[in-house]
Amino acid sequence: MKVETVIYLVRHGETVLNAEGRFRGRRDPPLNDQGEREAQALARWCRRTQLAAIYSSPLLRTRQTAEPIGDTLGLPVRLEQGLLDLDYGDWTGLTKEEARATNAAALARFLTRPMSSRPPGGESVYRMGRRVRRTIDRMAERHRGGGVMAVSHEVPLRAIITSVTNPETRDFWDLNVPPGSVTTLLAVEGRLVMKEMPIRP
Repeated sequence: MKVETVIYLVRHGETVLNAEGRFRGRRDPPLNDQGEREAQALARWCRRTQLAAIYSSPLLRTRQTAEPIGDTLGLPVRLEQGLLDLDYGDWTGLTKEEARATNAAALARFLTRPMSSRPPGGESVYRMGRRVRRTIDRMAERHRGGGVMAVSHEVPLRAIITSVTNPETRDFWDLNVPPGSVTTLLAVEGRLVMKEMPIRP
């Protein structure tokens, strides 16, 4: 089995909105103190990797996670729109309880059948998953035979990981993808396979 590319999927470090359990989406908070520690831990962990490129969602929390890694490895951070978080629309900034109060049926669908759901006024989870998958596939092709890192967000990473491990998405919300974690995939002959489930350095 020929390994073409090693892909490291990184979830950004913690922010205040994460700590409060709020939907982040396109809101742009910085890392909090815990998130900054997680970014530094990722930078130390990445010394053992061989990367050809580092890509990041354009949002501040992902850039602040990616930049210490780039500084450690001497690589620029390339901003990639395809790695953006899900647009939560009307739920942006809300907790689940607050979102339930605005539209209980939509939240129930989001929590039980995420890939067929869309937050009110927001982005379809299915379309977001397609967007992120196309982005990862392009990175794998562009850096074939090397290593590449993509720093993104919780729901986009859940979509990619479950598309590899469980296409029926039954485990979408059961999967543990904590802030500051790394998931390792292999691009093998045009498909993605799991090497290592999310770990926290």
